[in-house]
Amino acid sequence: MLNEKTVLIIGATQGTGLEAAKMLRKEGAAVRIFARNIPKAREVLDDTVTIIGGDLRDPKRLPEAFEGADHLIFTAGVTKRPCSEELIRSTEFEGMKWTLEAAREAGFVGRIAFLSSIGVTNPNWASRLLNKVKGNALKWRLAIEDLIRESGFDYAIVRAGYLMNSVSRKQISLSQTEFALELRYRIGRKEAAEVLVESIRNPQAGRKTFDAVRKRHSNGSEGTWATRFAGLKEDEIVAAETDE
Repeated sequence: MLNEKTVLIIGATQGTGLEAAKMLRKEGAAVRIFARNIPKAREVLDDTVTIIGGDLRDPKRLPEAFEGADHLIFTAGVTKRPCSEELIRSTEFEGMKWTLEAAREAGFVGRIAFLSSIGVTNPNWASRLLNKVKGNALKWRLAIEDLIRESGFDYAIVRAGYLMNSVSRKQISLSQTEFALELRYRIGRKEAAEVLVESIRNPQAGRKTFDAVRKRHSNGSEGTWATRFAGLKEDEIVAAETDE
């Protein structure tokens, strides 16, 4: 039950992370966020949410954010477009490196739910265009996935479909299809937030990387979250080579 847990969210001042924070508070979980802009965070989150001020590029307070945290949801990313590859690397990739280091320092033993994207392993014209406009974002997102898989922490990597602000009645399909970045493979931000929340709630989601998109046809049922997660295969972790 998440109402007895403390969930740290990095990237909760807007978008999917904000939706996840609201969902968790609604069911009684203690929510703590790590945010660069404290006034902005306080505008969108109520007083029951704990805010730790800090910057992923200067992460002195990250270990403090992990103290007593049971799980982590990481949705932080550069929203500016166009942007440089250096900004993506220093904010997202290096930010995850600092986050994992802080988690180790704090003795964190929970699950990390990471918001990734479809298209990271299946390039097409859309992903190439996104990489050109947004500093090779998908290349670095895949590198972040590798960091998490090799970290030794429990995790769920959610490769969300094309993110939309709209809400749909269609069920969310979880698969390991490795979709290309296409508009037909979409998901609402609230729906993606629900997948992230369920991926820390359900033991069956552990050590898995999967796509999350709206089911294209509304007929039929995808089953419970536990059933959907159980139907996914655990990742095969290949240890990084080291020089002896």
